[in-house]
Formats: sequence, structure tokens, C-alpha cells
Amino acid sequence: MRCNTDIASLRSGTAVKAIIIYISEYIVKPSLKTYVIFEAIRSVFSRSHELINGDSTDEDKVRKLITRIVNVITVRMELGSPMICSYLLGLPDHYTNARFVPFYWTSYVAYVRKALDESFIGYNEEKLRLRRHNGTVIGISRVDDYIYRPEAELCDMLCLWDWIRRSTIHKNSKKKTDKENEDDMYESETESDMPVSSGHEASYESDYSESSSAHTLMR
Repeated sequence: MRCNTDIASLRSGTAVKAIIIYISEYIVKPSLKTYVIFEAIRSVFSRSHELINGDSTDEDKVRKLITRIVNVITVRMELGSPMICSYLLGLPDHYTNARFVPFYWTSYVAYVRKALDESFIGYNEEKLRLRRHNGTVIGISRVDDYIYRPEAELCDMLCLWDWIRRSTIHKNSKKKTDKENEDDMYESETESDMPVSSGHEASYESDYSESSSAHTLMR
């Protein structure tokens, strides 16, 4: 069997509670403190004088030192060897067939309520991201991405939720692209087709702070 074969009976309420507590504590187990990691590295170096001063090649010394450091940290973090190996090899630690997009709903609702002179309790002002653009510093807001989203025909039939789900923001390349065939691409759509198909590009409104440096790609 290619799995954990430690099987236990969970017919009693005490056993069920114990396994729930164990799993919960394992999931929320905090990572090691920085000073604990440094102390582990220091302990490895202090016990490896023979290795460091030996006749082995530098490559071999580094490989053995990293192995020892990883082993010490693994013991203190109580992580399994397969997980440590996957991190060292750069392998992903989770797999999913879906791509999740963050939706800054609270900020957007607060903006709408503020425009309607309605109070919104429990909301703090959104922090703007500063970016240098064309020799000036501009503030970028996630809410502006929603407010000034493209008004092109391919986006007009989508509500905000679907637009967020089906669009990705891309930076414009330094070279100006030829957009003469853009209108022809939109006119080629038929009523039976989806309103937005893969690979359609749309520009932000001119009032948007990044309208000249970014665009959306609809899928």
C-alpha cells in the first residue's frame, strides 16, 4: 500500500475528539522563529570543523553542510522528508484545477456607499500603491481597476463579478502595437458566440491612472 497504514478505530467520541485536535494543531502549527533557525545553523557549523577543514572539494562540503542543516531544521519543524525534498527541488506543494482571483469586495462596496452618502462601519481607508510612471508618482487603487474597467463591447455584457473572473491585467510592452484590426476582430463576433472569448484585449478608460501602461486580456 502506497499510503499511511497506521489504522485506528474511531468508534468512541474520545478518539474522534483526539484526532480532530491533533489534525487542527498540525495544520495551524507555526513556523520556526528566525532565531531558532539561526541557532540550528550555528550548531551544525560548530559540529562540522572536521568537514570544513577537510580535504574534500568545496562542492562536496557545501552539499554535506546543507544536508545537515536541513536535517536539523526538519527535526525541529517536525516536517516529513518528502515535503522537505519537494521544497529543495522547487516542486509545488499543492495542486488545483482552478485559478482563484482575489475580489476586493469591501473596498468596492465602501466606495459605492460613500458615493451614495451612506456610512460603512468597520471599514478603514484603502491604502494606495505608489508607482513611478513617466517621471511622476501615481497612486494605484484596486477599486480603480473595477471602476474604470473597459467599456468595450466585449466587456459591456459582463457584470463586475464575471469581469473579475474572466480578465487578467497585463502591462503594455514598450513597443506600440498596431491596433488597426481591433474593430474587425470585434465585428467578427456572431450572436451565437460567447460575448468574450479567449485572447481578446481591451483598454481601460482614459481616466484610469494606468490606462496608457496596462490593458486587460479577456478569456
